[in-house]
Amino acid sequence: VLQEQWPVRVRVWGSAPGEYVVAVVMHHIAADGESLGPLVSDLVAGYVARSSGEVPGFAPLSVQFADFALWQHEVLGSPDDPSSVIGGQLAYWREQLAGLPDVLELPADRPRPQVASGRGGQARFEIPVGVAEGISRLAAARGVT
Repeated sequence: VLQEQWPVRVRVWGSAPGEYVVAVVMHHIAADGESLGPLVSDLVAGYVARSSGEVPGFAPLSVQFADFALWQHEVLGSPDDPSSVIGGQLAYWREQLAGLPDVLELPADRPRPQVASGRGGQARFEIPVGVAEGISRLAAARGVT
């Protein structure tokens, strides 16, 4: 649940004497295709530096998150101001969604619980190598991921 856990998990395990594997799994809210490149680059730079006994020499960021938040507030305005960009967008969607039910009752194979637990489930399975390779070839041919 995003409210209770970080949307990023990292595991390191030994695969052979002196060899390790690092796995990073991220919820889509924490990373996207554009952010993975810089993340991998920073991980590699950090690994190379630390494995040589050095401190990684990361350049300071030109913009901090707080700078972006201030800029965004300046451009979009306040949600409480109906004449601001964000205020207008909120008003539009409130109007579009007015009167809709909180829950859309759709046919299901079991009844909806009275209180949502937020728990998910797991389904473990393996994709055969040939299928995975076929998917990769098709994706490459279509220019998609």
